Amino acid sequence: MIRTIAVSTALAALIVTGTFFVFAGPRRGAPETSVPPSEGVVVQEIPATAVVERGRPRGAFDPAMSGVCQYSCAVSEPFEEKDLTMQPGVPDGALTQCPVSGVVFVVDGKRPRVAIETGEYVLCCDGCATRLRKEPGRFVSL
Repeated sequence: MIRTIAVSTALAALIVTGTFFVFAGPRRGAPETSVPPSEGVVVQEIPATAVVERGRPRGAFDPAMSGVCQYSCAVSEPFEEKDLTMQPGVPDGALTQCPVSGVVFVVDGKRPRVAIETGEYVLCCDGCATRLRKEPGRFVSL
C-alpha cells in the first residue's frame, strides 16, 4: 500500500514538472530577437508596423512553437543571415526560416510543405504546418 502511494506520488510529480516546462517554461514568453551563436539559432522579430511584401513571413512567430522547435528542428551550426533563403518557394538544401516558429533549418524532402494562395511554404515540423494551415494570415502576409 505504501509503495503504491509512493510510486503514484512520484509519477504525479514527474507529470506536473514536465507540464510546467512544456507550457510555462523559460521560453513561453515573446520570442527573443536573437539567440547567441553558440546555440546556433537566430530568431528575428519584424515590428508589427512594418510593411511586409505579399507572401513573405510576417515575423509574428508563435512563442509556444519557437521554444519547442528551437531544440528539435533548428540547425545547430552557426550561420549568417545573408545565407537564408526567403520563403515561399525554397529549394531543397537551402537554409530558411520557418514562418511559424522562426527557427532556421535546412530544407529537405522530409519537411512538411503547405501550399496557400501566396505560394508553397516549407515548415520545420508538422506542428508548424498545422498552425500555418489553420491561420495563414497570422504568419504570412496575404
